[in-house]
Amino acid sequence: MTTGLTFGTFDQLHQGHEMMLREALMRCDRIVACVPEDELVLQLKGRKPVQTFAERKEALLASGLVEDVVPSDAQPGTYAVVQRIKPDVILLGYDQLELKKNLTEWLTEHRLRIPLIGLQPFEPDNYKSSLLRFE
Repeated sequence: MTTGLTFGTFDQLHQGHEMMLREALMRCDRIVACVPEDELVLQLKGRKPVQTFAERKEALLASGLVEDVVPSDAQPGTYAVVQRIKPDVILLGYDQLELKKNLTEWLTEHRLRIPLIGLQPFEPDNYKSSLLRFE
């Protein structure tokens, strides 16, 4: 059974998120979503998410597209979650370029051979969280 790890805030789960997770599921048997808690979202994005961590976790699990939701590391860039989950593959959204760069460096530094797969966008002009933010 292959395990995929994906990262995202998944605030107000929408069709773009769902299509990304469906594509991820075509590449592995189970998905674990690593989701930042509210204070970390504030730190990273300069604003709190519309939904709480608990609400985002509940929506992801209810979607049936992920098997588990885990909080991301409190300190960005440590990737303890990767060491804890031990995924067979890491699946990233099309716009997670900085994360891909950082993860590539971290994986190389730690001599881990976990493939990073970039997933295709689904109508990014219509389904992007920054465009769909409902408050």
